[in-house]
Amino acid sequence: MIVSDKTETKYTPVDAGMHIARCYMIAELGIQKSNNPSYNDAPKLMIGWELIDSTIEIDGEELPRVMSREFTSSIGPKANLRKVLASWRGRDFTAAELESFDLDTIVGAPCYLNVVQKTSGDKTYANIESVVPLPAGIECPKGQLPPIAYDLADGDPPEAIPAWIRDKIAKRVIDEPAPTLPSAPVEKDDDTDLPF
Repeated sequence: MIVSDKTETKYTPVDAGMHIARCYMIAELGIQKSNNPSYNDAPKLMIGWELIDSTIEIDGEELPRVMSREFTSSIGPKANLRKVLASWRGRDFTAAELESFDLDTIVGAPCYLNVVQKTSGDKTYANIESVVPLPAGIECPKGQLPPIAYDLADGDPPEAIPAWIRDKIAKRVIDEPAPTLPSAPVEKDDDTDLPF
């Protein structure tokens, strides 16, 4: 009997437009090899969102639809992570928040994901273009997925983290320590409408 691993599972990409979502996962990936020789290897993390308004059928089971985006572990002035978090909050961070922002606080936070479809060859991909706060009066239902906040110091990643992300973690550059974002909690200001 001849067997092959060349089968390809095809999924319909997430529809373009705004989707109500809730962050269900943040996972530290460690220092990842750069595919571009012009850039250094860098510490990375993955943020995952559960789309509340969308499901997908896999092997006959209706499951929550998820999207994720990888970031360099930095909240410096030009960092993409900081730009996304500021857009999500509806304002930038204060100096005090930047000194001690606990990234785990985004797990469970609601948002709108602006999804854009892009075509490459004969394939269409859905990408997260931006993350913004929900408008006043819009409620985000509770998600189905358990919250995950994974740090490399926790040991092996839990099975609840998708296998392809666990593979990235396993392939990290092991011989360098991964710098971490400041994680001491801070007191929030009076702006109670912020999602985190």
